[in-house]
Amino acid sequence: MIQAALVILTALANLSIAAIVMRKNSRSATHVVLATLSIVTAIWTVCNYLALQPGPEEVRLFWVRTVMLVTTPYGTIIYLLAKSFPSSTLNVTKKRLSGLLLFNFLTASFVFTPYMFSGLKNLPGDSFQLFPAPAVILFGIGFLGFMTAGFVELARKYRHSRGITRKQLQFFVVGLVISFTLLSLTNFVAVVVFGSIGLTSFGPPLTLILCVLTSYAIIRHKLFNISKLIARAISYSVLLFFISIFYASIFFLIAYVLFPNFSSHRETTLIISTVLALLIATTLPRLKSIIEKTTDRTFYKNHYDQNALFDQMAQIITSTYDLNILARKITELLHAQIRCAYCKIVLINEKSFISFQSAGLHNKKFTGQDMSELLTLAPPTTAYEDLEDGALKAWMAEFELSLIVKMDFKGQAIGYLLFGERSSGEIYYKEDVDLLSIIADQLSVAFENALSVLEISHFNETLKAEIKKATKELQDANERLKEVDKLKDEFVSLASHELRTPMTSIKGSISAILEGYAGEISVDAKKYLVAAFNENDRLIRLVNNLLNTSRIEAGRFTFNVTDVDIHQVIREVVANMQRAAEEKHIYLKLSDDTAPLFVKADNDKIREVVINFIGNALKFTVEGGITISTSQKMSDVTISVQDTGPGIKPDDLTLLFKKFSQVKDGNDVKPAGGTGLGLYISKQIVEGLHGQIGVDSTVGRGTIFSFSLPAAHSPTKSEV
Repeated sequence: MIQAALVILTALANLSIAAIVMRKNSRSATHVVLATLSIVTAIWTVCNYLALQPGPEEVRLFWVRTVMLVTTPYGTIIYLLAKSFPSSTLNVTKKRLSGLLLFNFLTASFVFTPYMFSGLKNLPGDSFQLFPAPAVILFGIGFLGFMTAGFVELARKYRHSRGITRKQLQFFVVGLVISFTLLSLTNFVAVVVFGSIGLTSFGPPLTLILCVLTSYAIIRHKLFNISKLIARAISYSVLLFFISIFYASIFFLIAYVLFPNFSSHRETTLIISTVLALLIATTLPRLKSIIEKTTDRTFYKNHYDQNALFDQMAQIITSTYDLNILARKITELLHAQIRCAYCKIVLINEKSFISFQSAGLHNKKFTGQDMSELLTLAPPTTAYEDLEDGALKAWMAEFELSLIVKMDFKGQAIGYLLFGERSSGEIYYKEDVDLLSIIADQLSVAFENALSVLEISHFNETLKAEIKKATKELQDANERLKEVDKLKDEFVSLASHELRTPMTSIKGSISAILEGYAGEISVDAKKYLVAAFNENDRLIRLVNNLLNTSRIEAGRFTFNVTDVDIHQVIREVVANMQRAAEEKHIYLKLSDDTAPLFVKADNDKIREVVINFIGNALKFTVEGGITISTSQKMSDVTISVQDTGPGIKPDDLTLLFKKFSQVKDGNDVKPAGGTGLGLYISKQIVEGLHGQIGVDSTVGRGTIFSFSLPAAHSPTKSEV
């Protein structure tokens, strides 16, 4: 009975391994070969059990030959498994594969002939004796030879493997070698060499060693990436087992302890069955929940909900652009979900680094030199177990790091996620690395945005500081300019006052000499005196302009407004400047001066405007002349000074009436002399008297300067 249970358990265990492996990836050569090995082992287990059962010699010989047929490809299957593991392709040439299949076909062709076993003889105690034939040697070569070649290949792969692959191979190879070495001894060597079948019944249970170690490698080290499938299958098996035991015990307690004669009373049977049904209905969900939680804690203690992790990650990323807050929340989330000793984020910013506080316990602190070394090593996404000995592995070991995940943005590394050892002691598997790589891609965008916001914030602060500094400098410079301007105004005012008095005296003296008060003068002397008089008059106007400019800017330019006969003012100015016009052989006239024309103005200052207008026209007029005209329209009187000079270009008109501004004439000739203050002062005077000033010029035809003032009523007899 026990032997039958072991056979069933062995067959089911091997078939379960085959089903789970094929369900995960039916296209992988490793999965297909392992599933084939498990299926062959399950069939051999049943056939071996049937061959050991008592019966006629012919029947027992048939089952022995069936066992030989089933196990003929064993060595070949193990060899192919060794060649393909752990890749998804069968790393064997077609020629070699064809040779292996031909050899197995040849061996199988002798199985049911006397050349493999010539006969079988029953012995006392339900045992039997086999009579091997020469073809057994062929079977032994295929079985032991190819199996040994497979073990050598697996040993070679184990020696050259590292990381997760090495840990997977460790348990799988040990289980395979132990199981099939012992199986070969008990079911082939003992039978063929020693003629004993006493150990044959132990063969099938020995394959459970491979099943157990393979299952452990699957669950613990993600062999074939089917840990969740095998763990869930085991958890449900445990669930079914405990539920069955629980209710069987309840049934036994009620039926045979409380009611010893239960089987002879239908009413009692009905009552017990009803009670048991109610008990199952009320307790099954709770019992199922308890056992499921227990198995989950055992098989899924490091499991985390990927969807929940992504949701929480998205909430954090969209909630803040503050770099420190973002890094702290991300490390805390990953530390809690991944269940590692610690989690740390390091960002790269223009060949420097930004290191944030770790989440979790970490004995060694990262220094600036440590971070610089990390930037120098510039590792890709790397698990400690997958590294060969070298600088990077030594650096990770020093800081107890088990995984480094690189964060890239547009093909450039912007930082790293650093993970310590997992709390469970397990390594980081491929699915963990893949998940964290996806998270790193999302975080790279989030951190790049946060870095941009930080840079903009720093730029704004720097800009504010620079603007504040520049503003202060401008304010200081402005104050200094004000002081210099004030000193200049004071100097100009003082110099003007000091110069105007002697120049006025000089003008009076020259005028007296010219008029003959000092006696008769020669023609040549008179010529020089006239020139001196004109230059002195120009200097007086220059001084007056400087003095008026100083007063305007100081706010001390005042007006004494009265009714002024503008015709009288123009006549007097024309009379004084007639001599200068005659020297240039041009005319200077007032077109209509018969009747008085009164305006509201300051007599002295409006006279200065007329002088500036006529003086400016004299400067630019070479031939022809200057005509002064007046007109009245409603309440305004307009005074115009028209010359026949070369005119002014349109682009230069905007420069007129500006302080110290001088323009070229229509011939691109800039006249000598002048300060550029006359028109500026004239504009200030006219606008100060509530008038308007303007200019109209055509290149080649001359220029008309004009200004208008408020008209004043002329005195009447009643007003006198």
